[in-house]
Amino acid sequence: AGVGWSLKAYAQTFERERWVRFSEGGSLQNRFDDQEQVGLISRLDWSIGEDWNLSWGADLEIQDVIEQRFGTVGQTRQRDTANVIRNFDYDLTTIGTYLKLEHDLNEYVRWNVGVRLDDLDGDFSAFDAAGVRTDRNIFDFGTIVQPKLNVFVAPNDAVTLFANYGRSFQHPFGSSLYTTGPVGARDVSVNDGWEVGGKWTPSDAVELRLSYWQQDASDEFVVVDGTPQNVGETERAGIDLGVNWWVSDVLYLWANFGTVDTEIVDAGDDPDGFEGNELRGIPDYTASLGTTWQATDALSARLHVDSQGDAFFNEANAGGKFGDFTLVHASATYDFDWGAASLQLNNLFDEFYEYAFDFGQDGTATIHSPGDGRNVSVSLRYDF
Repeated sequence: AGVGWSLKAYAQTFERERWVRFSEGGSLQNRFDDQEQVGLISRLDWSIGEDWNLSWGADLEIQDVIEQRFGTVGQTRQRDTANVIRNFDYDLTTIGTYLKLEHDLNEYVRWNVGVRLDDLDGDFSAFDAAGVRTDRNIFDFGTIVQPKLNVFVAPNDAVTLFANYGRSFQHPFGSSLYTTGPVGARDVSVNDGWEVGGKWTPSDAVELRLSYWQQDASDEFVVVDGTPQNVGETERAGIDLGVNWWVSDVLYLWANFGTVDTEIVDAGDDPDGFEGNELRGIPDYTASLGTTWQATDALSARLHVDSQGDAFFNEANAGGKFGDFTLVHASATYDFDWGAASLQLNNLFDEFYEYAFDFGQDGTATIHSPGDGRNVSVSLRYDF
């Protein structure tokens, strides 16, 4: 038996300013964000004998955010303070705690069960061009309860079967987390997910993993260019397959493939009624394949392929699908006594791919941003 305790405090700040235009006919905007985050993370572990372990944790984070969007003077890099698109100043405090119990029942079965509680609080202010302030209150979600359960069964040294259940939550973010109306008018989206699968190691050199998973969201929430949208009850399901193969002491191969099916089960009070449609921006599959070759003690080379399917970019599923690609990358690293030098070749065959976004629901207000073409980078690392 033994007890261990850790406590971590952190502070970080992010500041970003951009001048953006999303289309040739659009206006140039000045966007400024300034975020400060401070927090505490505490964890206590208690080993109760050889077969039981109890963990308790707590965390606190305080965010202070300035989010601004202004028009520009004469479409130049000069902020137009008379054209306020957004001028928000808000803070968000999150407090959470969890308790987890683990038990090795015998040499074949082990399990753990846990629960996490979260609470949100904060204040919000918006300012117009004249500096007039409008305050909002945060939605009152109460204490958000999230249980979880994991079971692992190993009938022999080569096979491990597992079953997992867990609940998470999704809340509105940014200005959409606050309201001038009743604070009880909106609830968080509760996401219940489960997974079953197994891992098989037929030899020391080969490992295979296969699982089926599903996630149900009670009231999914998205933001489209700052406009909050309540999608409704949604469902995701998929299969994940993974293979690792240590061909020799110097050659390693790996591959992953996953499918994702999505559906809007109940659009709730959405007048457009998107029941049965797919969710926006989620590709129907993702895949990766790679190899690492340790040519010498100092030289290693890697080749990998990343691929994904296309997706709709609005809940109406109008305007077609975008976003599919298959990209090949290669790299090499040489280790020296003083550090290492690396060469990275990205998008080796100069494949065209793009990011697409729909400001509306009918596919007529989409923007498209091409990804990087073939490119090369060199990096040096010096150890001292």
